Amino acid sequence: MAQPYSVKAVTVLAKGADMLVREFVFAPGEGTPWHRHGAVRDLCCCVLGEIVLETRAPDSQVVLGPGERAETPAGQVHRLVNRGPQDCRLILIQAGGAYDFQTEV
Repeated sequence: MAQPYSVKAVTVLAKGADMLVREFVFAPGEGTPWHRHGAVRDLCCCVLGEIVLETRAPDSQVVLGPGERAETPAGQVHRLVNRGPQDCRLILIQAGGAYDFQTEV
């Protein structure tokens, strides 16, 4: 599955009609662009390192470390960024409808 961004590694762990589970590895400084999903909600589970989940509505950010998780509801503009000094490994569970990725400026 091609994405409009590049990260160190992405592995699909499970895929169904309305669910996608992937393992991501973000190198320091890597991240996703601002985006949203029409029907899909994200559950981000940090396994190693730190990842920053930023949202625009309202403007906020959450720093997730190993064992921590955060959910982003469908339609909310967000992005993930590794601002730490080491690789970040996370599991991203996306469910609730057909997968889509809508880039926001």
